[in-house]
Amino acid sequence: MTNTYDRRQFLTQSAAAAGGVVAAGAVVDQIAEAGVAGAVDGRIKLGGTLKMGVISEQNKPFTPDYANMDTSGFCYARAVYDPLMVVASDGKTVYPYLAKSLTHNAGYNEWTIAARAGVKFHDGTPCNAQAIYANLVADFNSGLTGNAVRALIKGYTLNAAKQTVTVLTRYKWTTFPYTLAEQQIAFIAAPHTLGSGNGKNNDYTGDPVGTGPFVFSSWDYTVAFVCVKNTHYWRPGLPYLAQVEYHSIPDGPTRFAALKSGAVDIIHEGEGDITKQFPHLGGGYNFTLDYPKTPAYAPSSNCMMLNCKPNLHILPQGSPFTDINMRKACAYGLDPSKFVSVVDSGESVVIDGIFEHGSPYYRKQSYPKFNVTTAKSYVKKVAASKRKFTLTYVSGDPAVARAATLVQQMMSKIGITVTLSGTPQGNLIGDAIFGAYQAVTWAQFGGVSPDLNYPWFSTKSHLNFANNLDPKTEALMLKAMAQTSTTARNNAWAAVNAQINKDLPYLWTDRVVLGVAAKSYVQNWKTFETPAPAKPVLQPNQAVLFFTSTWHS
Repeated sequence: MTNTYDRRQFLTQSAAAAGGVVAAGAVVDQIAEAGVAGAVDGRIKLGGTLKMGVISEQNKPFTPDYANMDTSGFCYARAVYDPLMVVASDGKTVYPYLAKSLTHNAGYNEWTIAARAGVKFHDGTPCNAQAIYANLVADFNSGLTGNAVRALIKGYTLNAAKQTVTVLTRYKWTTFPYTLAEQQIAFIAAPHTLGSGNGKNNDYTGDPVGTGPFVFSSWDYTVAFVCVKNTHYWRPGLPYLAQVEYHSIPDGPTRFAALKSGAVDIIHEGEGDITKQFPHLGGGYNFTLDYPKTPAYAPSSNCMMLNCKPNLHILPQGSPFTDINMRKACAYGLDPSKFVSVVDSGESVVIDGIFEHGSPYYRKQSYPKFNVTTAKSYVKKVAASKRKFTLTYVSGDPAVARAATLVQQMMSKIGITVTLSGTPQGNLIGDAIFGAYQAVTWAQFGGVSPDLNYPWFSTKSHLNFANNLDPKTEALMLKAMAQTSTTARNNAWAAVNAQINKDLPYLWTDRVVLGVAAKSYVQNWKTFETPAPAKPVLQPNQAVLFFTSTWHS
């Protein structure tokens, strides 16, 4: 399903070929300085336009402190912005990218970012420590990102003389670098574009101004987000492409047809009945799927999210899921295998938590197994007037509609009445944020590091959409984030998973399967590297791509 509101929101990539991007980039730079166009190194070609079909459109202003960035949004952002850090191809290391370096004190509660010298925003202004500081403060104060940030971060200090910014965290946090690589606040925008999320900066048009490999050009809303080559990019010789366009095509079959017809050159996809066709595209295409091989850490999970403590001012009718017996009845009444076969066309796997088998954080769960008889026994413990709920889902997506209908049918068999309510994705996300729902079909919780999910489970971040405000889960997460031992960290996150499953705010069905397919002339989209010394970066990362070193053959 592509109803994806994942770990990247608000804040949550294969080894290079020999003689790869860095060496080629040096050659490109020499030729470009000489004013020569065309082939480089007999292999890489400069110029051309790349068109990508993406799952969803984004909101304006498209800035790190305001945008609702999902999988598609991160693709936009990686074109026009640079993240401070990037994750290694093995997922176990975080490297500096826009940042020159990131260091910590002995207590892991002070993290110092050093600015990279000489980097400029697309408008010519410097991307220095002052600019990084302005971005982090804007994220902290934003009505959108601030709820997630303030739960874990106390503040920031700027040292203009040394060109550093120090992040002061509230707790010992050994895995903080992942936040500066994988969350929305990792991206750095020109300071004059910030502040719209708080009703300020009303003169700003909402178009992004970053340091990235491509410069924003135009945005025909719901049609195409267009950006052109940054000829002054801080990585000499890059990018290779002259232009990148992102075409918003929410319907999966239409998006797939656009790839095959040549209307777009590359797509990302999350619908099983389409990803299963990737291997049969033939020699004119290349593709990759994140299942069954990767990621082995914490993939995005499909589930039914339950509102455990509704805001009665917004949802005066309340929610039946304040009763644990209702949550247990529904958990036992859902058959996850049907979601794999009916919704995903077999292109997924049953899950019983935020981690799947093979993840270092996974331990055998006591999560309820499908059993109609047991489900009915819990239904009997629920007041007759409460044996019903409204399930909200994203309209316009056939796979999501199938999932919602399955829930309705399964609940009917155990004596619970479900009313289906289709709504646009933006409305559904708004309902989740404000607690204006009883149950929703949901996809979330993917992340290379599980601490990226802290805001969604915390009692303090105000982004716990299920309103499952469990102090035990809070304490277990902070314990996990403080671990310096890999084994201790793995065990601690397994305990978090087990505690969440005791509360049952999420009824797990299947993991999200994301893939990318491209025409064969699109080169080097599976590979990305850091600046020298070159190190391979996680690419694609759950269908999110850098096109910095991609070219047309």
